[in-house]
Amino acid sequence: MTPAQKEKFFVGFFGTLLLAVVVIMIVTAQMWLFTTFGPIAGTIVLVLAVALFAGFMHASTPEKDEKP
Repeated sequence: MTPAQKEKFFVGFFGTLLLAVVVIMIVTAQMWLFTTFGPIAGTIVLVLAVALFAGFMHASTPEKDEKP
């Protein structure tokens, strides 16, 4: 494996672990909110959390260099 391939692998591996942790945290928070405040609050928080995470992922993704 070349160094670039190793780096790509580790970035993907740790990115997947980060995504799994975030999903577990969101689901846990949503279940707690669902039981504490009701289904509407839990759903609203879930949608907001997913939107914030998606926005963060989009903002942190580097742009591709366009070469002719």
